[in-house]
Amino acid sequence: MTKIRVGVIGCGPIAQMMHLPHLTAMGDRFEVAAVCDLNGPLARRVAERFHVPEWTTDYRTLLTQPVDAFLVLTSGSHAGICLDLLHAGKRVFVEKPLCYTPQEGERLIAARRYPDQIMVGYMKRHDPGYLKALALARAVGGGLRAADVLVLHPEEALYQEHHHLVEISAPAPDPGALARQRSAAREAVGEADDLVLDAYIGVLLGSMVHDVNAVRHLVGEIETVRSCHIGADGRSVFAAWTFTGGAVGRTGWFFLPELRHYVERIDLYADAERIGLHFPSPYLRNFPTAVTHERMEGGAWSESRFEVGYQEAFEEELFAFHRMLADGRAPDTSLEDALADVRVLAAMARSAASGRPEAPLAAGPPRPGDAL
Repeated sequence: MTKIRVGVIGCGPIAQMMHLPHLTAMGDRFEVAAVCDLNGPLARRVAERFHVPEWTTDYRTLLTQPVDAFLVLTSGSHAGICLDLLHAGKRVFVEKPLCYTPQEGERLIAARRYPDQIMVGYMKRHDPGYLKALALARAVGGGLRAADVLVLHPEEALYQEHHHLVEISAPAPDPGALARQRSAAREAVGEADDLVLDAYIGVLLGSMVHDVNAVRHLVGEIETVRSCHIGADGRSVFAAWTFTGGAVGRTGWFFLPELRHYVERIDLYADAERIGLHFPSPYLRNFPTAVTHERMEGGAWSESRFEVGYQEAFEEELFAFHRMLADGRAPDTSLEDALADVRVLAAMARSAASGRPEAPLAAGPPRPGDAL
């Protein structure tokens, strides 16, 4: 079996809770050659915990070393790091969000040298329960009519404390970082107040991106954002969509910081069927995703419940990444796929700012990268 030498860029919670433990367990497929984080003491401690031989605060020092591929697990937009890696000819796994603006996504597509060079980390797409729901959705006679997405999101620390993360005091924050983030968001959204821009960065791109990606593959492309509303606290979002083919959808995302009861569900409706998909917290390893399927059988209502398996979605996506690297397979979660999500989320933010429906693709003649 081909063993891939990887570098891990970003040593925060998701690297420690999921990616590094799974990479270590998959020692026949991966060898972690180095970790990198801007916070040097954190990088050093994480390297010690996971027995990684090298750590650094600058990923560029690793570009000339015998590292086959990189996992980009930092917070915020990943466009800049990924551009450097693609230009250097490196293979890449990148966590969401891919980027803040469609323009960044188009630059990444232009820099990609071959289809199997980069994979975007949407772990839900590799979840056994999600794959079961996808098969049920594609078998629905007459097609789906509607989708309903709900997320009730507690404070992340409530689901992280049992992982005993390495925590090192971070350097003083960059005073210009927020201004730069808002400037990038404004490039995607247009003129909007800071509440909308911050929600676009933190909630829409930071969390809702997963469900937008999941529902697009269950139902179809989101054609129009009919409306989007962001609560005055910036921690509540409600939106309505229409899909190509005529289906409609709605989504609600609500931050309930003190209630340790994570809820994330997608419900799909057809004339004679309902499909429910109920995700556990992403910070709980090997918890099954439950699927329900309601339909009529011989004149009687019937419900089936599936727990397909205990495979961890984060681990399954690393298996898929290894297959891409070893076999030259183009990824299912591609740059084009992630760019489509960014366009939908930017349209949601524009609708929240303008109070009008917004299409994910800009009006006017097609530009390079508009084709999905």
